[in-house]
Amino acid sequence: MENQIADRDLVARCLQGDDRDFEELIKRYSKRLYLFIFNRSGNPEDTEDILQETFMKAFRNISSYNPKWEFSTWIYTIAARTALSHFRYASIRKREPEIPLKPSPTPEEEIMKDDIHNVWNAADRLGKTKNEI
Repeated sequence: MENQIADRDLVARCLQGDDRDFEELIKRYSKRLYLFIFNRSGNPEDTEDILQETFMKAFRNISSYNPKWEFSTWIYTIAARTALSHFRYASIRKREPEIPLKPSPTPEEEIMKDDIHNVWNAADRLGKTKNEI
């Protein structure tokens, strides 16, 4: 059996500036977190996005990890909250009304618009005296 460094020790080494130790944490948790997230999303693209964001958040906030708790609990909590946030914002984006594009008028509508304009001009001229035209 391989002598594996504890997650807490890898985090401690990360805090000392060794990014390779964070890469080891990524290797350890990528597959499990992927399945954890995929079971919630059912979408590989969303799962990849959430997984990547989870690791980015963990890396940025590694100093807030409390070694009195398991690292796995901490990283799974980040993943769950990131997934929830992702789907919440996706739901909001879906509910935003789309601005309907005004279709361009058909040739018949253009002709009709011109005809209506001509009729109104003719009616306007009929109401004026000869000197006003």
